Amino acid sequence: MFVLDARRVRERTNLLIEQHKRENRENLKRSGVDEDVTERTTLLDEITELKEEEEREKKEEKEKKEKSENLGKEIRKRALKCLIPKQDDESDIPKRRNSQTYLVDYLKEKSEMEMATKRTELELRKEELRLQKAQFDLDREERLQRMEIEKTGENCIHGFVEETNKQ
Repeated sequence: MFVLDARRVRERTNLLIEQHKRENRENLKRSGVDEDVTERTTLLDEITELKEEEEREKKEEKEKKEKSENLGKEIRKRALKCLIPKQDDESDIPKRRNSQTYLVDYLKEKSEMEMATKRTELELRKEELRLQKAQFDLDREERLQRMEIEKTGENCIHGFVEETNKQ
């Protein structure tokens, strides 16, 4: 009895793919020879392409992961570099003042950036409200014109009805 498991299927598939690749290389060496394209060769070609695509995707994913890790290492390195005190002959008090001024400068810069963002958002909101008001005014004007047209039409119909009743 023949038992089929994932390992045997994988090994058999790999063996068939290797044989197919070897045949392809031999066919490429021979020039002017027509290849017999069977269902088996087309399926093996598709499997080979899928396997190569999977390997490429794994390689790209690995490169992205390495790039991300390297970027993280670089960021940590820069952060630590900023935190490591410099070797100067100064006393501890000026170093503390420098770190405090650094923090104050950082907080000031952060608040200025937040204020600039809020100003921009406020300007955008004002512009949005201005456009909404203009749209509202246009809609109102259009409604008034429609009402005037309807009123004129009703007056004409009413006048026509009165004239026909007089006759």
